[in-house]
Amino acid sequence: MQQDLMCLIDMVEVVSQRYPRYRKYFMVMNRALVRMMYQSEGGK
Repeated sequence: MQQDLMCLIDMVEVVSQRYPRYRKYFMVMNRALVRMMYQSEGGK
């Protein structure tokens, strides 16, 4: 599960570099993903 999230975060990073216009949306998405990751960590 955590590995998938890390993969997703990397993907978002790559895409945001390719489409700088949408960068702020990707930043928000990334923050949400990171928060989800930390929550799933704490839940264990």
